[in-house]
Order: sequence, then C-alpha cells, then structure tokens
Amino acid sequence: DTQVLPDGVGLRLPAHAKMWFQLHFVSRGKPERNLMKLGLYFASKVPEHELRMDSAINTSFVIPPNEQEYPVETTFAVSKPVKVYGFLPHMHYRGTRIKIDALYPDGTQETMLSVPWYRLDWQRWYRLSSPKSLPAGTVLRCSGTFDNSRKNRFNLDPNREVRYGESALDEMFICYISFTEE
Repeated sequence: DTQVLPDGVGLRLPAHAKMWFQLHFVSRGKPERNLMKLGLYFASKVPEHELRMDSAINTSFVIPPNEQEYPVETTFAVSKPVKVYGFLPHMHYRGTRIKIDALYPDGTQETMLSVPWYRLDWQRWYRLSSPKSLPAGTVLRCSGTFDNSRKNRFNLDPNREVRYGESALDEMFICYISFTEE
C-alpha cells in the first residue's frame, strides 16, 4: 500500500534507525515464497509537521466457538489537539466490520470511518480526503465484530475459542491512527 504524504508532512527516520515488518502467514503444507519490497522517498527539506502513528488496541477479548456476531471495542484518547490523516483497522480472518467514531468533548460524535464488510485481504490505510482536526479530550471509539461461526468461509475452525494472538489463526483488534500534533 503506497502512502504519499501531503506537502509539509513527513515521517521521521533517525540515522541508524531499525525498521521491522510483521507479516502473518498461514502454513499451506508446502514451501512458499514471498517477495517484499520497500520504497522510501526522502524529503528535500525537513517537513514542518511530523506524521505520528499510534493505535487503539484490545487484547483481552475471548470469542466463543460458533459465535457469529461477537462485538469488540477499544478507545484512543486524544490528549493534545491533532490533525488525523487516516486509519488502518486490523483484524484477521474472523473480522467482519469495524467503525471508528470520534466522541468530542462537547458531547457530540462523528463517524470517522466505517468498514461494513471487513476482509483481511482488503486491509489498507484509509486516508481521509482532507485531514480532520480533533481537539484535546476527543476519544476515538473503535468498535467491530467477529464471526467465529461456520457461516464465515474464511474461518478455519469455528469450534475453537479465539483470543488475541500473533498467528493468523488467532485474532487481533487494532485501530492504527496517523496524525500530526497541531
């Protein structure tokens, strides 16, 4: 997924920084090949704003066997005014939908992202058409559902209780957020 940042915004990559990737693979019983590529584009001058990444994560859920609409939720509190550029929701094969709502300090709320038919292989950064300013005190609520039933054709074992885990056979519930501080 290519990410082109707006003028004046960049990710900071310090000298001698180490980068790592996390990939989820499921064994198919035979050797497989994977060809990863990484392309970096460097700014000609120091950007005015540093793009930051953070996440809202829930690691304590337990999806019962044969459960078709299991809800999971987590939140991210905005402690300083920020401009949000996008979101990357992350679940595995049982994830079915996810929504991110901004709960503002004045009591109003706004849906920032709704993915009503989530699929792991469609996973990507959802970039806002223009950055959205959020005041300090805003809470981003990420809510979603999992399908651990036989009706989910991607589910390898509907009779298994599922918890948070690194394997693609487990599940994750993470909402990554890209933003700059204002």
